[in-house]
Amino acid sequence: MIRRELALPALVVVLLLALAACTQASPAPMPTPTPTIPGDPVVTCTARPQGPPCGPGAELGKLYPFALYTHCGVRSAYFDGRRWIADPVLSDESGNPPPGWGNPSERGTMVLVKEDLARFTSTSGNTAEFRPLPEGEDYPWGPCS
Repeated sequence: MIRRELALPALVVVLLLALAACTQASPAPMPTPTPTIPGDPVVTCTARPQGPPCGPGAELGKLYPFALYTHCGVRSAYFDGRRWIADPVLSDESGNPPPGWGNPSERGTMVLVKEDLARFTSTSGNTAEFRPLPEGEDYPWGPCS
């Protein structure tokens, strides 16, 4: 049993430690990663401005760790500052990725094979090829539920 004269100092120490943990400065934001080899942090791209693999400047033949959104099937990707469409689109015909693909995303690498061809390879060996969506065009499907 804790003696009363030790309980108050012990409580003060616990409170000070808790306060110190809460008041430490937040870590500085991490710079946008520029992954170069498998095993680097996997990147999920959005249309916000940034460097490769999401923003313009992806190098031909360079592997970029990449998380491909697959919830509605393997249909599209945002890579190298452009919107891409799967060629062919891969799905289970019910609005899901095909068997063997992760849902809602699949981890792997994206590589710019040619200026008009990107290839995604998942960590489990699944592959999908993508062609750039022509400038000003929309994807040929509606929202996914």
